[in-house]
Amino acid sequence: NGYSPIRPAGVAREFKAAIHGEIDPTIGESLLRDQSGALAELGIDGIVVAQELPANPSSLEWQLVFTNEEGRVFHLLGAPFSRVRSVNRIESLPGQEFVSAEISRIDDSRNRVAGDVEVPRGDKPALLKFSRPYFPGYIARIGQTKLTVDSDRGLIPIVKVPAGTHGRLILTYRPWWLIWGGTVAAVSGIIFVVGLFGALQNLTSARP
Repeated sequence: NGYSPIRPAGVAREFKAAIHGEIDPTIGESLLRDQSGALAELGIDGIVVAQELPANPSSLEWQLVFTNEEGRVFHLLGAPFSRVRSVNRIESLPGQEFVSAEISRIDDSRNRVAGDVEVPRGDKPALLKFSRPYFPGYIARIGQTKLTVDSDRGLIPIVKVPAGTHGRLILTYRPWWLIWGGTVAAVSGIIFVVGLFGALQNLTSARP
């Protein structure tokens, strides 16, 4: 998050995060001792722990790579999680199981992520998790079919893909305020250019 004052709301609520990204010490200690595996599942591959907090990640998947008088840095062992991955179950949807989908040719950029998805035939959908902060305004499509975008505890986007579906899935960040704001800005720019051109024309014609 760095020093941005714009925080993903789900992260702020779930971890009681402050403006600069630090989280409540009690929540942080609980995450490290009881849910460090869940952090990896959310797509987090690095943890910085202040020296004032005595707890370390409880899972053996985390390795201490740096320490000084201010804090300790842990990295997730092994290959990083894919930016888009299929999971069979998540804690926020208890009692539901999903089939594994094949995902290939992932193209990840700032405002969109795309990948080829193939879900086996049957009676169960696949569930895809995207390793990026969740904000309201994401839209998911496979071809002309629009898919519902939900979130895992308000933290990251998740999308259910029906059984037997195959094609190029595109997840795009398109909130209504961005679309309307961009439209208003474009119209305002056109009005300004037209007005400026008209003013220059009047000025030219007024000269003797």
